[in-house]
Order: sequence, then C-alpha cells, then structure tokens
Amino acid sequence: MRTKCGGSHRRAPEGTMKQILAMTTALFAFALSACSGVTGGAPTNAAIAISLPNGASSLALIGIGSSAAIGVNESGYIGQFRLTSTNAKVATVTPSTIQASAVARNPLQVHSGTGSFTVTAIGDGATTIWVSDWFGDRAQFAVTVSTPSPVPTPIPTPVPTPGAVALTPSALTFTATGAAYALSTTASQSQFSGSFSASTATCSGIATISPSSGTTFTVTPVAAGSCTFTIAGANGISATLSVGVTTTTVGGS
Repeated sequence: MRTKCGGSHRRAPEGTMKQILAMTTALFAFALSACSGVTGGAPTNAAIAISLPNGASSLALIGIGSSAAIGVNESGYIGQFRLTSTNAKVATVTPSTIQASAVARNPLQVHSGTGSFTVTAIGDGATTIWVSDWFGDRAQFAVTVSTPSPVPTPIPTPVPTPGAVALTPSALTFTATGAAYALSTTASQSQFSGSFSASTATCSGIATISPSSGTTFTVTPVAAGSCTFTIAGANGISATLSVGVTTTTVGGS
C-alpha cells in the first residue's frame, strides 16, 4: 500500500494484532490489580465473597467424612487465598492455599479472582473457616458437624408357637359296624388355623376315617378290634384318636 507521501506501509498480520491486544489487556488488568494494593491496604471492591451450598450463610455437615465444595470470589484480585480452620478436629479445609483464577466478562473490566476448596467433617462440634487474601482481607463462615443417630434395628415380631393338638372327643367306641354307626371327632390346635392330616395305617380292617385332611373327621367301624388314628397339625405336633369296636352276636350257636 502506498501513502500520499510516496512511502509504503506494510500491514501487520491479523493474528499478530490479536496477540498484541490480548497481551495489552492482560498487562492492563494486572496493573489495575497491583496498583490497587500499593498503599498496603485492600484493593478496590476487594470484599471476599464465599459461596456455600444452597446459598446458605453457614455449613452443616452430617456424618464423619462428609464434605462440601465451597466457592470464593474477590473482585479486582488475582492472587492467592489462604484457608484455615479454627478447629481441625471438627473440620479440615483442602487445599490450604489456592491460586485465584482471573475472570473478566470483557477486556476492559477489572478481573475477579475465583477459586474453590473442600471442607471435610472430622468430628462432632463446631469450627470457623477463614479465607484471607494477600492484603489481609478476610471472610469467614461457621461449620457444624453432627453424627446422625443410628437407626434402631426393628425388633422382629415373634412367631407364635403352635400348641398341642386336641381331639374332641379323643376316643371313639363302637358296639356295631357299618356307616350307620359312624362317629366324628374334631381337631384343634392353639396358634394354628389350618387343616389337620389323618393317618390310617394302624386301623386297616377295623375302622376307616375321612377325610384324609381337614378339621372334623368321621370314623366308620368295619370290624371288631381296637386301633388308633394319628391326627397331625402344625410343626409336626399330633394327637392319637383311640378307636374300639365291639360286636354282639345274637342267637349264635
């Protein structure tokens, strides 16, 4: 490109211009931050802001080993933050020092220093976490740690133990045979409301019992003799039904 004076001018590459602009902006921001602390006091607008979970003003940790991430911000500051706990037996803070990250929304805005750290519960009690910068500015928040009460173990409901099996009646006597002379017995058992089972093995040829399962049983005499039926309920508990059958022969020789 030729100027009116007859000379020529070479334009700098676009990438180089962007680098120069970025460096100039960074130096300008650093100078603002450094100059704000020349007198040894706090930088302009240098209040330290602490961000606790859910916007709270204090931190409550429940359970040893629980932790929370905390944010810190200071406008116009890009140095380090120093972190301390007044009672390390209650809660600790890590790391103990963090370097603020410079953040700006546009190149002409004064940078803000941001960072984050973690508070971890060590034991029940209370402590205070302090955050300070190079200029001596400080901010703090309270931390409480508590151990949750143990959940009591439910006491299992005891399972009722079935009692003895009762038969009403517990013995049947017959003086004749046949269905017309059948008699019944009823089984019962405390803490049990199910069906009972009847065993017929010992009374074969003398008497029959029905049904094989239920609560009321009918015994039919078949022939003279004596035997027992076993009526079983819950938990293998059983009772014995005694059966006696006698017959009388009329006019026998």
